Amino acid sequence: MEKIEVDNKDRPIEDIILLKAEIFVNPFDEADEQYNLYCGRGAESAYHILCECEALDHRRQTVYGRPSMSPAEYSAHPAAGLYRLVQGSRVLEWVL
Repeated sequence: MEKIEVDNKDRPIEDIILLKAEIFVNPFDEADEQYNLYCGRGAESAYHILCECEALDHRRQTVYGRPSMSPAEYSAHPAAGLYRLVQGSRVLEWVL
């Protein structure tokens, strides 16, 4: 496949048809490891980051006066609090 001629956007000029494939490593295992880089625990979902991520406990305590919160508790606060929560943390770098 590496020897196939490509265009200026690195796309094959002729179609490549795979007849057989063997997967030796589960690509999702590696992806899961990447998502755990922020705190090292739990799935790095929006819920986890906002509500229970230990790496943000101190920031939640500073912004909201408590180390963990539920989604309903966030809805009772202005959106500026969310900005203050992630401001200065690595969350935005991790998401982008």
